Amino acid sequence: MGGSSSVPIKILIIGPVNAGKTYLLRAMHKGVGKVVAPNPTDTYNVEIISCPRFGEKFMVYDLCGKPGMRLRRRQFYDATQGVILMVNCADMANIEEAKKDLEQLVEAVDLRTVPILVVANMVNTPGAASIDDIKDALQLNMVLANRSWEICRLRKNNQPDVDHILDQMLVFVYRPR
Repeated sequence: MGGSSSVPIKILIIGPVNAGKTYLLRAMHKGVGKVVAPNPTDTYNVEIISCPRFGEKFMVYDLCGKPGMRLRRRQFYDATQGVILMVNCADMANIEEAKKDLEQLVEAVDLRTVPILVVANMVNTPGAASIDDIKDALQLNMVLANRSWEICRLRKNNQPDVDHILDQMLVFVYRPR
């Protein structure tokens, strides 16, 4: 794609508590079959993730989703090349909290040109919001009108969804802005 670099591509995973951020990080790193139930994140987790199809490496930060930690996230913004916003589609309160996270991301000067990949987690859970519901609830077409963005699904134990998220982030990073 862009050619392998010695410097990993910096990606932030942001979203409310219980959105699935740590699950996604572990699934990217080890594969969905090797993920054990993650503990809640107190500050952040970080992993170097290899994208085998293209030979690129990502440095992926999973940032704590507690509302009181939102302001502390700013310390991670410098040199970020992509953001994943996680949303738990099976939890309406989580969707409302994700909207607050999105507002903070859009307002951040350091992230104004950074693409955002919205991940609709648990979208296949009975009673969960659909991808279209998430687009509407977060007002994605309006809020992200002036930036590169996409929405992807993440179904439990579905490695192709995880691989698609990695591939999509790589496309975003190398897309001219």
